[in-house]
Amino acid sequence: MRQFTGIISVVGGQAFLQINTTTGVTQALLLKGPGPKATFSLTSGEITSVQQIVLQKDGGQAVALAMPKPDPPRPSLKAHDPVPLKTPAITLSGTLLGGLQTVTSEKETLVAKVADDGNSVVVMLPDALTADPHVLQLSFMFKDNTVLSYNLAVSR
Repeated sequence: MRQFTGIISVVGGQAFLQINTTTGVTQALLLKGPGPKATFSLTSGEITSVQQIVLQKDGGQAVALAMPKPDPPRPSLKAHDPVPLKTPAITLSGTLLGGLQTVTSEKETLVAKVADDGNSVVVMLPDALTADPHVLQLSFMFKDNTVLSYNLAVSR
């Protein structure tokens, strides 16, 4: 199990958490909250490799804290310029789109094809959805139950 040992010190009225790692020392300012609580931050590189932090204040008893798992990356879609009336299909860029199951509009399920690299999706737009200027609301449903809401402007 990988663990870091943290030492809390007070310098000039501010509390610091010093974390000793095999690659060096990281220091994070502790932000005092109401009561005895405090928060600190780690870099993304540190947080992925840390399972536990051990804190000890001025020779007191050591306290081991388990690190919560970071949230897994989620699919995302980039904004797109408005599309003209009667646009038959649109290619949307994003990330982690490979798990896409369905795309729906307010009225129906749409045909969609995700690129092999998972970084874009082509969505077929029936004429009825792009016949008039408005904001088309799309829902992208993924295998992991993530739902992305996406607004696509249809303009003249």
